[in-house]
Amino acid sequence: MCEDGVMKVTICCLLSFATSALALGLGMASTANANDIERADSLVLIVADDLGIDRVGCYADAAARTPNIDQLATEGTRFETCWAAPRCTPARGMILTGQFPYRTGIGGKMKPSDSFDLSLPNLADLSTSGRAQLIGKWHLIQDVNAPGLLGFEHRGSMKNLAKNENYFRWWKNVEGRLQPSFLYVTTDNVDEAIKSLDHDVVVLMFNAPHTPHHVPPPHLHSYGMPGSPSRQYRAMVEAMDSEIGRLLAAIDSDPTRNPLVIFTSDNGTPQEVAEAGEDPSKMKGTHFEGGLRVPLIVRGPGVAAGVVDKRLTSVVDFYATAKEILGVPGSVPVDSVSIFSDEPRRWIFTETFSPNGFGPYKRRTRSVRNDRFKLTWRRDPFTQGRMLFDLWTDPRENHNLLDGPLTSEEQAAYAKLLAWLP
Repeated sequence: MCEDGVMKVTICCLLSFATSALALGLGMASTANANDIERADSLVLIVADDLGIDRVGCYADAAARTPNIDQLATEGTRFETCWAAPRCTPARGMILTGQFPYRTGIGGKMKPSDSFDLSLPNLADLSTSGRAQLIGKWHLIQDVNAPGLLGFEHRGSMKNLAKNENYFRWWKNVEGRLQPSFLYVTTDNVDEAIKSLDHDVVVLMFNAPHTPHHVPPPHLHSYGMPGSPSRQYRAMVEAMDSEIGRLLAAIDSDPTRNPLVIFTSDNGTPQEVAEAGEDPSKMKGTHFEGGLRVPLIVRGPGVAAGVVDKRLTSVVDFYATAKEILGVPGSVPVDSVSIFSDEPRRWIFTETFSPNGFGPYKRRTRSVRNDRFKLTWRRDPFTQGRMLFDLWTDPRENHNLLDGPLTSEEQAAYAKLLAWLP
């Protein structure tokens, strides 16, 4: 298996990628027939920060207070299995470019010396008007001009709110100029999104419900004055849901617009807000399902309402999906597959590594799964290990099948997953 990253794509390696993609079940442009797809006139992509499926009502969390997200699922299609990355930054690279981390060079938190190729194809390229807006947390390289160089107008924070910042006092990048903001950041995110609905690509990357955990403004939630991080986190999720409701109302108030709306997250729920019965060692930051599985809900023209789709999906797929629904011509990044494709994925993949770049890596963890079996392969200076799980019989991932003899079915699955690892 190749461990040395990916260089700029030449004609020869493009042919190699295409051959590999067909073998792996990805396909360069393996999407549904364009004639079967009803067109949208714009994309509104909503990304929560640190929200796993275990805190969303329509994903069977009875304690969640997410009526607007749940209503979106009623009006659209909810995808049962979508993978992002265990942490924010690599997931954002995946979402924006439609490519896996080993192609973007972003496998973990970015240092000031790290770079990101701003010439990569990305969601801003799907704007036929040349007006693409990115709102909220950027969290890639810290140059305030970087979002603009990628093709976005940016209004939001450049990074996590930390040190002298919080949700009520923070630095806002306004298209290359930092200025202080004293408006509750979740509200500011949605204010800016509503103002941007005349753009044909709007990417809203909430800061919420990422740390610092706090009590949101009282009109946005119903938790009173929660004291514990886990209760504050739930209040923050409800506050975000309230503001999502305001955004959806603004979208629906204009009958002349027909947008594709996607709601998702960048990684699972953080360990510090674990509740009774949850294992903190299998949440955000890990390659267990609690760190990787995120909500994915899609509403738009031609999208079936009230449907639960069990196909495998990844956040890299938003590029191909939006391109197809918007009817934008041109090629698709090799890793991205429309979630409405007639040829669904046979597997999904994600990874983390350090240092950022294209190798060699000091640490690298890769995970791949099909509808039943999942393989995680970890390599670092101290550890090299593989874990194979049967997610049908062991959804909590407690029993590594490689600790004992494999059945013929397990052995076949193991060999196939190994072959699929990039």
